[in-house]
This record gives sequence, C-alpha cells and structure tokens, in this order.
Amino acid sequence: MNWEEGISLLGALKPAGEKPGLERIQSLMRLLGDPQKELSFVHIAGTNGKGSAAAMLSQILTAAGYRTGRFISPHLVRINERYSIDGEEISDDAYSRYAKMIADASAELDGSPSLFERLTAISFLYFRDAGCDVVVLEVGLGGRFDATNVIDRSLVSLIMHLGLEHTELLGNTIEKIAFEKAGIIKNGGFVVLQDQEESAVRTIREICRERGAALTVTSENELSYEDDEHCTGSPLPRLRILYRRRAGMLLGLRGAFQVSNAAVVLDAVDILICRHGFRIPEEAVVSGLSSAQWPGRFDIIHTDPLMILDGAHNPDGCRALAKSLRHRLTGRNVILVMGVMADKNVRQMLEIILHGCENADPVISINKLIAAAPAGARSLAPEKLAEIAAECGIDAAAAASVQEGVTLALDLARKAGRDTVAVAFGSLYLAGEILGFMPF
Repeated sequence: MNWEEGISLLGALKPAGEKPGLERIQSLMRLLGDPQKELSFVHIAGTNGKGSAAAMLSQILTAAGYRTGRFISPHLVRINERYSIDGEEISDDAYSRYAKMIADASAELDGSPSLFERLTAISFLYFRDAGCDVVVLEVGLGGRFDATNVIDRSLVSLIMHLGLEHTELLGNTIEKIAFEKAGIIKNGGFVVLQDQEESAVRTIREICRERGAALTVTSENELSYEDDEHCTGSPLPRLRILYRRRAGMLLGLRGAFQVSNAAVVLDAVDILICRHGFRIPEEAVVSGLSSAQWPGRFDIIHTDPLMILDGAHNPDGCRALAKSLRHRLTGRNVILVMGVMADKNVRQMLEIILHGCENADPVISINKLIAAAPAGARSLAPEKLAEIAAECGIDAAAAASVQEGVTLALDLARKAGRDTVAVAFGSLYLAGEILGFMPF
C-alpha cells in the first residue's frame, strides 16, 4: 500500500499543535483500551542505527521461536513496511482495518492526534491482536515525547549513536540530544548504550543513576571484524565479528558501521537472557545476525557494475558511510549519486565523505557526483547540489530525475571497469525512490 493510500485511511488529519507531550497519544490509547499495556517491548532510540539494530534483534528473537513484532519509522516504499511480525509485513486489508479503527477513535477526541501518533497506535493494536511475545519498537523522533514512549515499561532500552539532528526540536548540543533520547529509560529498567562521545555517555549514565536503571555501554575494545574468507558469489564479502565472548559471527548487513550496531544487539540479547529469562540459544543469535536485512543501508542493489544504496542523510550517517566506503571499497573508484533535502548541511555532508574517503588510509577515489532530486517540494535542486559539490572539488553534474541519475551512474561505472562502484546516498526519500524502480 503506497503512502498516500495508507494515510488517507487514517481520516482527516488536523495539526496536533506545537506543544510536545504524550497527552494526545495517551488519550487515544485509553480510548482503544490501552493495548500497549498487554505487550512486552524492546525500545530503541538514537540518531542513526535504530533500524539496523531492530532488524538484527527481531531476526534473533524470531529464530529463537518468539513471535516478534517490529515497528519502524520511516518506511521506504510502502507504508506496510512499518509493521511486521516475524519478518512478514502487515497486509493491506489488516492495515486498512486498523487505520479505520484509529480514525474513528481519533474523531472522538478533543485534541486530534498527529499522524505519527495514529501510525503508532496501529502498531499496538496490531501486535496485541496478533499475540506477539515481544515487540521491537523504534522511536520516531527524540524519545521523551515520542509517541512510542506511551509505553510504561520495556524489557530493555537501546540507545544508539547520537548526533546533532532536528536541533530545533531536540536541542543544539549532544548533551541536550542525549537527554531527549534518554526519555525512553524507565525507572529500574535496563539500558544498553552504544559506545560514543563521552558527553553523551556521561549524560546517559547520570540519567540511569537517577532512575535506578542498570546501564551497559558497549565495549569497542572487545569488538573486531574481518571479511568472511569463505564468501563466494558476491561482489562484496560479508563481515565476521568478534565481540566479548562471541567469535566468528557472520553479519547479513554489509556496512562496516553495522559492527558496532551488532554489539548493541548482542548486549541486549544477554540482558534478555540473564535478566528476563528469555531462552535464546546461540544458534538463534548466529542465525539472526546472518539473516538480518535492512534495505537502503549499505545495501547492494546492483551487482554488475556494483551499486550500493545507503540512506545516510545527516553528518552522523555520512561518517558511518565514509567508514564503510574506505574499509569495504579499498582501492576502488566511486561514482556518487546524491539527493538531499534542502534543509540539510550539504557542504558538511560532502566534506565528511571526502575527508573519510580521500584523507584516510586505506583510500578510494571519487570520480564524479551526479545530483538528483527525490520527489517532493523539500528536495534541494540538483543544479544547486551540483554547484556545492563542485565548490568542494568534486566533478559534478545534475540529472533530470533520480532514475536518470542512477542510469547515468551505472553506465559510467560499467564503462570504467570493475574497479568502479556506484554509491547512492543523501536521503531516505532518495533510497525509497530508488528501491521503487530497482532493479532495471
């Protein structure tokens, strides 16, 4: 079901007002019988890495025999992607039925719930009615006032890497961002924090102390990875990781940044086992990590020539992408396809890609950037994007459409030979549009 169809089923949407808070979603859930109180959750917040962690942990829980719901935001192609059980997306009929229930309930309230609040409410009804044993719940924005934070408790709260994004809503320092994300931490709960900037760790640690929550910070000193030497038939070997007591685990996700995301998941698995009595055999951990997929995140979408799609759309995401480029594409030439929203710091994003790729060891070479505009009024004009790229020292050209840009990049890579790779990035809207017409 496409975006427009899915949203139209939710009824007339009125502005929910500027005041942040949980009052609207709480009122809506009470009217619906508070289905979220009948579910168990793993709650995931962070700037980047939430979806990847959700994908890996969901696969592990499913492999262990638990009926596992997963709620993600945003979707890339179809609204159904937001809701899945054991990897199977919600059907059009089921979505339509729950959307009507939410629309009818919303009409009875004085304050109209926001779009995301309505989408979140669908998840609680759907997963409750389906009898899910556990729900992996991804925060939409922030944490403290995010609609998903209507839940009273969680088995474990995961906080992924934090960066400066949505500063007008969440604050303009890492400490303020961390405070908002830490809003999902429950009194007496369990928390896994991805190892990162000390100011973020310090803020989260203090909030955990105040709330009596047990904090685990992932250990980069106990984490390493290598290419899978047995990988055949793929233009890009998969990664094997070693973390704490576990060794040789194969990742289904290809980006180098997924290694630290996997560490968060593994620490969460140990909490589920040791603190909540989950029965998760080691073979389920191995199977779940190996089979996890997350479209649009260092995702191979074409093999001859090789083309990678990544949803990096902010400086933090570009740092992760740059790490994967220089560690996974050593010695390659790269043609970039970029589409970005006009409110992003494009120059900073490009400088991060350039710095991470050209001034680091090992190195790659960026041959060209093709600018394209994802559908929507918020997109930066490709001519302006190409101009900024040229000012950063990149040979750049503007494409009339995203599909034209991808076609041109593949043609250039094909002509240049096997050492050249096409990489598309800059926006989740771009990723969704590309996935909508690939393969071709």
